[in-house]
Amino acid sequence: MVNADFWLDSVKGRLRVRSDYALAKRWQIEPSRVSQYRRGRLRIPLAVVLDMAAVMRCDALEIIASLEWHKAKERDKAAINTAYFNAATKTVGERMSAIKSESYSPRR
Repeated sequence: MVNADFWLDSVKGRLRVRSDYALAKRWQIEPSRVSQYRRGRLRIPLAVVLDMAAVMRCDALEIIASLEWHKAKERDKAAINTAYFNAATKTVGERMSAIKSESYSPRR
């Protein structure tokens, strides 16, 4: 299951920014908060998760489930897995085609 690092780096890639500072500026928060999200010291607020989902063209539940899975009790992990994969399968085709078209460069 992916973690906050993955999502933050993916959003940076999609936005074509290099720094966590740029993410912090987008979300109007202190740059140290992004670092705390990465380390798991702070939970990513729902408004930020919704923006991340919009940028990534995915269901917000996919992000929420993947972030919560690491903290969940063993008895709850199966339910979170199911929610994550159900959310992911709804938009994976659209995301894959978007990624392919964004990164396409013909060889010469």
